[in-house]
Amino acid sequence: MQGLLFSGFAAFMGIWNYGMFDNYMTTRLYKLEQFDKDTRQVKDTFKQSDFMKPARLQNPKEYLRETCPSWLTFCKCFKPNREERGFLKARERLQGETNIVEIIKSRRYFNAALRFLLSK
Repeated sequence: MQGLLFSGFAAFMGIWNYGMFDNYMTTRLYKLEQFDKDTRQVKDTFKQSDFMKPARLQNPKEYLRETCPSWLTFCKCFKPNREERGFLKARERLQGETNIVEIIKSRRYFNAALRFLLSK
C-alpha cells in the first residue's frame, strides 16, 4: 500500500513539476511585449515589455499537450495562447543558449588562465 501511494505521489509531482526549471529560467531571462487591450498596439517604450509570468496550471497543461497524440489535442483548451507560445519560443532559445557542460569547461579554462597569467 505504501509503495502504491509513493508511486502515485511521485507520478503526480512529476506531472505537476513538468518543465519547472525551464519555466523558471524563462521567467528570469526573457520578456514578452505588452499590448494595449483596446488598441492592440505596443505600449509606450517604458512599459513596452515585462518579464514573463507562468499561467496557472501551465505545467500539467504542457505535459498533456506534449504527451498526448496530436489528434487528441483538437480542443481549444489545448491550443497555446500568446503567453504559452512565448514560453515555448523562449524555452527553445534557452535550449540553444545553455549548455551547462560547455559553461563549466569555459569557466575552468578561464580560471586556469587567470591563475597562470596572474601568478605571484
